Amino acid sequence: MRPLAIALVFAPLLAAALSAAALPARAADLRFEVGKEGFAVPPHSLSCVRWSYDRLRQVIVQVGLDTAAAARLAGLTGKAIGRKMVIVVAGKPVFTATIRERIADGRIQIAGSFTIGDAQTLVGQLGGRKGDCAAFPAPPPDPKKEPE
Repeated sequence: MRPLAIALVFAPLLAAALSAAALPARAADLRFEVGKEGFAVPPHSLSCVRWSYDRLRQVIVQVGLDTAAAARLAGLTGKAIGRKMVIVVAGKPVFTATIRERIADGRIQIAGSFTIGDAQTLVGQLGGRKGDCAAFPAPPPDPKKEPE
């Protein structure tokens, strides 16, 4: 199954949340909220965190969850299709997403109009690049570069 690409709209606090000054001393919890329901994913439950490019060469952040966190996210998203989900990092709302389908496998590709710097900061807030992200599709080749 392919990872779910969530359609995102930047929250007004995005610049502050992703500023270097907002970096916590330790890895921050990732939190998913739909209305009054939600749950936190502690850093040790993130099996993969990295930034990459999608097939359109837009910057994305890929996050993989461990089995327990993936099950909780599947439950939350399965009953909230069509509703807005807020993604919170370090206690600050970073993204608002519309849930298009149940996220069953714990693999999330966050796509938005952000820069490589924004993506790197977000990855840093979540504990830095870590884990085996092989379950995600490889980024596409750079169209400006000649194939080897």
